[in-house]
Amino acid sequence: MRLIIVFYFSLFFFISHFLSAQKTIFFENYTTTQGLPSNYVFQIFQDRQGFMWFATEKGASRYDGKKFMNLSIENGLPKNMIHKIFQDSQNNIWFYVYEGGICRYNGKEMKCFLPNISRKYAWNIRENNEKQVQIYVNEMDSLSYVFKNNTFVQTYLKEIDKSDIYPKIYVDKNQIVQNYGEQKVPILFEKPIFNTNISQDMISNFYALHFNFFLLKINKNEVGVFRQNIKTHFFELLYSFKVKDDFIFRNSICRDKFTESYLVGSNKGVFMISPTQMTQITEKDGLNNNLIQNIFVDYEKNVWISAFGDGVQKIISENINVYNQQDGLTYEDINDVNYSKNKLIIGHKKGLQIIENQIVSSLILEEGNIRVAKQNEKGEMYVGSFENFFILNEKGEIKQKIREGRGTSDIAFFENDIYLSTFGNSVGIFENNKINYIFENFNEKTGTLIERMTKNNAGLWWHTYTNGVSLWTKNKEIINFSTKNGLLSNQVYYVYEQKNTEKNPIIWIGTDKGISILNENKVIKNYKIDNKILVGIKILLIFQNENEDFFVLTDKYLYIKEQENFRKLGDFFFLFDKDLHINKANFDENNQKILLATSKGVCTIDVHKIKYLATSTPKLYLLRVKIDSTEKNIDINEILKLNHLENNIRFEFANLSFLNEKENKILFQLETYKSTQKGFAENMQLNFQNLETGKYTLTVWAVDSNQVLSEKMVINFEILSSFWLKFLYFFIFFICFLGFIFLIMWYYSNKNLLKKTKEVYILQKIQAERQRISQDLHDNIGSQLTYILHTLDEIQHKNNEINEKKSLFSSLKLFTKETIRSLRETIWVMNKENIFASELIIRIKKHTLQYEEATKNKINFQSDIYNDFYLTSQQSLQVFRITQEIFTNIIKHSFATEISIKILIENDFLTLQISDNGLGFDTSINKDGHYGLKNMAQRSKEIDADLHIESQQNIGTNISITLKRVL
Repeated sequence: MRLIIVFYFSLFFFISHFLSAQKTIFFENYTTTQGLPSNYVFQIFQDRQGFMWFATEKGASRYDGKKFMNLSIENGLPKNMIHKIFQDSQNNIWFYVYEGGICRYNGKEMKCFLPNISRKYAWNIRENNEKQVQIYVNEMDSLSYVFKNNTFVQTYLKEIDKSDIYPKIYVDKNQIVQNYGEQKVPILFEKPIFNTNISQDMISNFYALHFNFFLLKINKNEVGVFRQNIKTHFFELLYSFKVKDDFIFRNSICRDKFTESYLVGSNKGVFMISPTQMTQITEKDGLNNNLIQNIFVDYEKNVWISAFGDGVQKIISENINVYNQQDGLTYEDINDVNYSKNKLIIGHKKGLQIIENQIVSSLILEEGNIRVAKQNEKGEMYVGSFENFFILNEKGEIKQKIREGRGTSDIAFFENDIYLSTFGNSVGIFENNKINYIFENFNEKTGTLIERMTKNNAGLWWHTYTNGVSLWTKNKEIINFSTKNGLLSNQVYYVYEQKNTEKNPIIWIGTDKGISILNENKVIKNYKIDNKILVGIKILLIFQNENEDFFVLTDKYLYIKEQENFRKLGDFFFLFDKDLHINKANFDENNQKILLATSKGVCTIDVHKIKYLATSTPKLYLLRVKIDSTEKNIDINEILKLNHLENNIRFEFANLSFLNEKENKILFQLETYKSTQKGFAENMQLNFQNLETGKYTLTVWAVDSNQVLSEKMVINFEILSSFWLKFLYFFIFFICFLGFIFLIMWYYSNKNLLKKTKEVYILQKIQAERQRISQDLHDNIGSQLTYILHTLDEIQHKNNEINEKKSLFSSLKLFTKETIRSLRETIWVMNKENIFASELIIRIKKHTLQYEEATKNKINFQSDIYNDFYLTSQQSLQVFRITQEIFTNIIKHSFATEISIKILIENDFLTLQISDNGLGFDTSINKDGHYGLKNMAQRSKEIDADLHIESQQNIGTNISITLKRVL
């Protein structure tokens, strides 16, 4: 029975083939499908602005990262076959046209020269020290043409600046020579390197790397790099490399500025040569064609390769290994991958596979569907599937199998114990040949469905997709963390402990909403997934390399942390197409490799080779400006002025970054005096419709795939008002100006008028005061003096009545004193602001009593007194004076024997009524000299009182005055 179990459950099948087809380099292809005019590309060139140029069989092509602009006979070229492209210091583009001469393109017009060199080969175009364009023709002589005074002049070179161009190398009289103008300098080797005489064919196998470095094909299968000794002038062999195939170097060489290696084209692919190794890139690695025509490295260190008849390719990654069915994998949808003792252990639906020394071996288990496989130091393999838990010895034999119906999700070696997490039974410890599920001893649970486990110095972390994460400490205590503790999400994918923080560990937790950082079991910071910091649906992996640089992997991109920002790494983009997703990610610290279990196989990424150093800033170029549908030439250093009808503007830009053109963006900010508008341009274009008149400032940045910003471009423009609107503005301004002048004149005129008015007002006040004093003298002092005269008159007529005279004199004396007192009271009343109505009533009553005593006439006095009823001093004085005037009139004109006085207070009004039984008078007759009635009317008017007079002859007179209290 055991033999049957071993046969079915632990059978190793070694599918013993080498990974000869393993893909390690990835390319982006540019052919006629993408817009090239032809797939035959003779030269690749980048101008100072950042555009890529391609010299093809059917014209020149300019690539801006989005589309190709092609130049041909229709654009002014004499022929379509372009061999060379060059840019001068004035930014003109020069083309060497086969059988068509030399052409200059300034961005708008094409002008052609030298049709007579049509059948000669121009091996170089450059500018000399005088900034003159110089064309070098015919390799074996020193003929050239110099552009002077808008024409080319033929000349023979006396001397060539060796630092600017590679010297031409050829065979002359059985020796290898360098051609510097008219000088032919032989290349002398320190030791003989050829077994046979040098033949003319050696010219195809020589390259000048620099003016004193040479690459030489030593024999059929060996290449050497030589350096010239400055003292002896001999060339010494620095290093050599063996190659498999016989090959011929072709006219293409450049230096990879990132790897510091030389790239040399041949008829057998591309050779990457460095002091330590030579790597040959061929069709097996993804080249379209081994017959290389040209190689170029742009300003961002991207390598461009043209293969004869197959367009152009750009290397987008050189550090990623991919294993799929072509390499021997029996299934490509991978569940788990990790390194152990230089072996790559892969688990998938159809079993377990191991890659070691480029050999793929397969272990087929009963039900397959392997979720995890880990190997310990003894070489034993622990394997978990959806149904079982296996233990294999180092020979691959099954030592034990345990039924785990809930499925094993992960395995971890922690504190000399073996832990396994499950999809329903939480976490168990494998001991004494069985699994003990440790959650049975705890009341608090994070959940029974554990997706993954990671270990660090803090302990063993259990991840869930619903309940957060739990820490299993070395003391076998459990600490739970979830959104209740500040985590961004309960869906946890990875936990990482920052290096060199053992005493105070800092834990990074990756979730589906970003990263939460723990310190002392508290969340101290969060980095959310959004379009600005991290992009994706979940954080799959967090790690530090040996230099302690921080990396974060989402399901979309790989990032490196730079201070508080995360920058995307461009050479990782190729992985993420719409059909590929990552099932699991690990980082092997010993090999410094990222391991990805994907839906399309296994990827390993060497962190040492990731181009995560800061790259050059992208270059931004304004392609054109269109007003409605008309293109307009502008100078961005000047303000663009547009009329009111030119308010529909479109700006078209080129983001000249070639790390990953699909990720390029244009960021803009439009400012006006009213508001600021920000955002990203759609399709590299900015469209502004129906702009209002006014001044605008447009600031634009190019953003590359690494989220690096270019230098800002500022465009100032102004929408001018229409003529009639300008006239209207001028007219309004003119009217406002006239109004302003009028206001100034009116102000000063009004100021003078106010001054004069004030003077008149003062005079009127003086006159009014005079009139008031006159009235006071008449009403008060006049009435008193009238009484005195009346008394004196009585004394005069009483000649013999001495006693009566004495009585009248005594009364007169008292009345005179009373007059003085009344005058003082009048002054006192005038000095008070407000007085009670009761005070006024008492004063009136005293006055009537004096009258009654002097005249012996009967006076009936009635009044209501309220202490809270206020009158102004002016009201009190005028009412008192009116009362005095009434009594004076009674004495002088009425001859009344009975007088009635009533003072009533109702609501907010005071009414004074005085009636007598005197002679009366006709109120309709206005007699001159009767100032008493006029004074009473004037006084009533001044205090806003209602004066009413009723009188009938021989019956009597009734006078009432009503006024409002002071609130």
